[in-house]
Amino acid sequence: AAYCSASRLMPGCHLPLLCVGIEHLQTNNLRLAFQHMESARTVCNFDPLVLNELGVVRFREGNHDEAIALLLQAKDRCQEIGEPLVCAKMWEAVLFNLGRVFQKIGDHQSAIVHLQQALVLAPHTASAHAALAFSNHCLGDLDGAVLGYHNA
Repeated sequence: AAYCSASRLMPGCHLPLLCVGIEHLQTNNLRLAFQHMESARTVCNFDPLVLNELGVVRFREGNHDEAIALLLQAKDRCQEIGEPLVCAKMWEAVLFNLGRVFQKIGDHQSAIVHLQQALVLAPHTASAHAALAFSNHCLGDLDGAVLGYHNA
């Protein structure tokens, strides 16, 4: 009800649609999450947060190629907005999600690159440290893995 009221009060704003999509994503209703996020993208096609969340939906559906494409678009949009430190939370989320998708398809080198970039922006993120440690572990870098697991 709150998001419907927000939509009425702010016509043309994509954020209520995005928030409804995120709520559906949290309840694992991927079809409705995607529909609302696509509607948000129709209203505002330049918001990297919308592209990031669409990438997360595609990742959870198992469509890794489309997830990577959406997340790379989100990364490009973040770069257009400005410096990483200005929008650190947005950048960190996109980079972390890219790292996780690359892990899922077995490209641990690319995962490490993106996870390290995410950790530069948010150095105390336990999930990023654990994901980085896992990729190091998979590549046989046991010292890096132990350090990453310890940091997590």
